[in-house]
Amino acid sequence: NREEKRSVLRSVVLGLALSFLQTFGFLNFKWPAGAGSVFRASSGVLLDLKQLQVSCAVAETTASAYLMPLMIPVLVVIFTLGWYPVSRAIERLNPAFFHKFRVPALVNALGLLSVAFFISVVSATVSILDCYESPNREKTVRSQPFTVCWQSTHVNLMPVTTIAILIFVVGILSALCITAWKAPKLYSNPSFQDATQFLFRKYHARSWWFGIAQLIRSTLLAMVTIVSPNDAYAQFLMMVLILIASLSLHIMFSPYKSALANALECLQLAVLITVIILGSWFMNTSTSTGREVESGTGDALNVLMLLCITVNVLALVCSVAWSLAVDKLGFGSARRAAQMGQLAQEWQACCAKVAPMDPAQMQSLVDLASWRDIAAIKEVVALVGLEVQYADEALPPSSTSSASIKRLPSINGLTVERPVKVEARVACAV
Repeated sequence: NREEKRSVLRSVVLGLALSFLQTFGFLNFKWPAGAGSVFRASSGVLLDLKQLQVSCAVAETTASAYLMPLMIPVLVVIFTLGWYPVSRAIERLNPAFFHKFRVPALVNALGLLSVAFFISVVSATVSILDCYESPNREKTVRSQPFTVCWQSTHVNLMPVTTIAILIFVVGILSALCITAWKAPKLYSNPSFQDATQFLFRKYHARSWWFGIAQLIRSTLLAMVTIVSPNDAYAQFLMMVLILIASLSLHIMFSPYKSALANALECLQLAVLITVIILGSWFMNTSTSTGREVESGTGDALNVLMLLCITVNVLALVCSVAWSLAVDKLGFGSARRAAQMGQLAQEWQACCAKVAPMDPAQMQSLVDLASWRDIAAIKEVVALVGLEVQYADEALPPSSTSSASIKRLPSINGLTVERPVKVEARVACAV
């Protein structure tokens, strides 16, 4: 925690900015000029090469339009792996200036890129399956209106699409799920720690698995238009339900190590929900709704959406500025040091009262605790186990045979077993 929490906030802010841009790129909404220009700018993050006018250099066919975006992550992987031998050569020329890349660092870099752009990669992979009913009553690919679905050129790409889904969607998600599943046993290995920083570094020890939950959310968001390509209302409802569930889960667990990072995540999810609800006015539907984009109501909703986007951007920028001010200039360090000193004294006084209690007295005290008090005790135990490296032998011998023992994930190589009844005593005894 001491080494990592300073950079957690900036890492979360970067991830939130990328996630915000990737979320709106595939909705079937006819966005107004103001908010629409912001959302259309996100198409580059979604691996949409139309903005680069690639068709001027390469003939635009069904195969080229689908495969070229998928080549971007492949080239990124090749470029990243290529740095390994290059770094070894540079280190030999000037070892004092440059150090070679290690394999865990390369794995961490690839994992970081895969998580950051996971929505974009999934969206580009399944884009060929996003068939909607065009005005001429034929089903065409949304990103390629010249391609008729389930005809010769489209069907010929299905084997490639299957392989791409197995690699970029199922493969990445399965690999990261297996990594999270194995983490409690392998996290004592320094190489494993270095290779998986992208997946665990931002999160509190009790919520080490939350990165997988966010990947599942990204997958569900990218699949919205595939599940319902023609019904904008269904897209709207699915996205709102996914984001509300994500917001509820985040409020419940507050997984990030930084309190400000948790607040920013909640703010962005709330902004996304609000913008999508406001944007439902501009949904493309098969029947006329009488809702004009260029109208008084449309203009008012446009202003409100821009205001929400501005609030989110300002919050992200200000949080990074605050983090840099604290880190580089020591802003508020004296006040925080005084607060932490007072808190340490209060904790020590509390432990002096709890330590002499016998098990019956401890049980009575725990019985009086509310759910929030119990959660606070567990947080203290997690902190002690993480920072003081508390081992199993610190527990009373009789407590390890109790039926109420809970097994926690390995932290810094320590698998800590502790019964609920003595958690407060354990934290104070250390």
